[in-house]
Amino acid sequence: GGAVAHPGGGGTVLELGAGTGELAILLARAGWRNIVATDGDMAVVKNMKYNVNVNKLGHAVRCVRWDWADPAPNGVALDSVDLCIGSDLVYYDRAHADLAALLARVLAAARPGARALLMSRLRIAHRDSGGQVVHRPTPDGSGFEGCSLQRFMEEELPAEGLCAR
Repeated sequence: GGAVAHPGGGGTVLELGAGTGELAILLARAGWRNIVATDGDMAVVKNMKYNVNVNKLGHAVRCVRWDWADPAPNGVALDSVDLCIGSDLVYYDRAHADLAALLARVLAAARPGARALLMSRLRIAHRDSGGQVVHRPTPDGSGFEGCSLQRFMEEELPAEGLCAR
């Protein structure tokens, strides 16, 4: 346990699936530097760069396209990562083994003591064009059943030697 210290001395914050870049922008506004915000969709990265530049934070945030199945992009030094973050990465009802494998690669290469913090929101099931979002609490409230979040936490992370806490 313990709080995550503000990275100093050249450490990097790596955000996976950054989307609009809002989390990276908020961290940069709070004084964090060396933030690498990534997303797998080039159009999303282009919009993220726009958002970072409009907020005049290009000195603190670098926006990069990264498909989770690919090696780290040029200029992304995993051995300098202090903190890996992501929000709503396990969303659609599908496998996320590529994300689990990427997290294992990042943490294996990162600085000693590096951490990964992923946030996920439970949603009401609905259909959309990307697949059904299904996060159902178990009847006893101890977890989730039949959903991508359960599969990620109970199968895909452990398959890479990682655990969710």
